[in-house]
Amino acid sequence: MDTSLHYLIMIVHSLFQKQVLAELSPLGLTAGPPKVLDYLGRHDGSVQKEIAVGCQIDPATLTGLLNRMEDKGMIERRSLSGNRRSFHIYLTELGWARQKEVMAAFKKCENK
Repeated sequence: MDTSLHYLIMIVHSLFQKQVLAELSPLGLTAGPPKVLDYLGRHDGSVQKEIAVGCQIDPATLTGLLNRMEDKGMIERRSLSGNRRSFHIYLTELGWARQKEVMAAFKKCENK
């Protein structure tokens, strides 16, 4: 087995993600939303650019992900001070509930 650092990090990441997604599958969450829910739990009201950087997600990919999360009622977009060019992303009540479930799944997998 390869014991190089990059290989071990890749394996740990893959195993952790599979365990987290197995925990969250009853909620219908796929790979993208847990990262965003985790980020917004600490930075609610962020603009899309900040979320993309914080989650290491391509901005174009994030747009589609946020659209799906908004359709499912987990987030809402708000313009502040009449600035229509920059929306701030906020968790909804459902989003906060999902965020807590994501954090519980992360903690459970970390404890394993």
